[in-house]
Amino acid sequence: VALPIFIGGIVCCGVQFVDQELIIPPLREKLMRGPSDMKYGKAKPFGLQFVPDEHGNLFCGSRYDAKKQTIHDVTILIRDDKGRATNRITATRARWDVDSNGWQLIDGLSIRRSVGATLPGETLTPTPIQFMPSDLDPTTILLRHNAMYRHLLSTRQLRSLADKPHIIAPEDLDRIIHARFSLLIMNVLILALGLPFYLKRAPANLLKQTLFAAPLCMGAWGGGMIMLRMGPEGIPPAIIAWMPVLVYLPMSLFLLDRVET
Repeated sequence: VALPIFIGGIVCCGVQFVDQELIIPPLREKLMRGPSDMKYGKAKPFGLQFVPDEHGNLFCGSRYDAKKQTIHDVTILIRDDKGRATNRITATRARWDVDSNGWQLIDGLSIRRSVGATLPGETLTPTPIQFMPSDLDPTTILLRHNAMYRHLLSTRQLRSLADKPHIIAPEDLDRIIHARFSLLIMNVLILALGLPFYLKRAPANLLKQTLFAAPLCMGAWGGGMIMLRMGPEGIPPAIIAWMPVLVYLPMSLFLLDRVET
């Protein structure tokens, strides 16, 4: 009896893994929509306010359209290594160019000056600019706009963010990736915690057994979620992610060992 149940639990975990890695990532923009945003194909347009890229340049826009990957009423502040603005770029629109890894600017103008060199009242002549290279791609914009977006990415996509600590902290990235695999095992262990209540030598009241098993399994699930999100400081993220497995594995083995055959 126990073997088919365990096999079913493992199959469900496999389906969950396929869902997380193959089905959810292509639908992530749609899954971010709220009830009032269903008319949009992807995330509802939103404004950008001083969003930095890897070089510290700040992007502003009255509206970002995720469906068209376009920023409207663009202002970009180019900064030096001390954080001082040395160049200001404006454009009516900016569209992401995946081949060139940057933004194609419509009616783009650039005003450059040396810090502290401009005299009061001096007029600076803008020069046309058509392209702005940047790592602030559509995925990065959505990551900064909604923290839940990272959980909708595949493991491969998350690993591609490892060299971008300004977007997601390395410890948060490690915890998310490890937690995806530890949760699959935790689900099987919670199933193992509940099985001994039903594996009886003599017929028993299933409703009564369920009243005993349900609080334990629900408490174990809730406790696992708390452990994943409230790990002690100083512990490596990988250890925190696998902490529920380390706690529930001996518990499940102990309960299964007490089953009378």
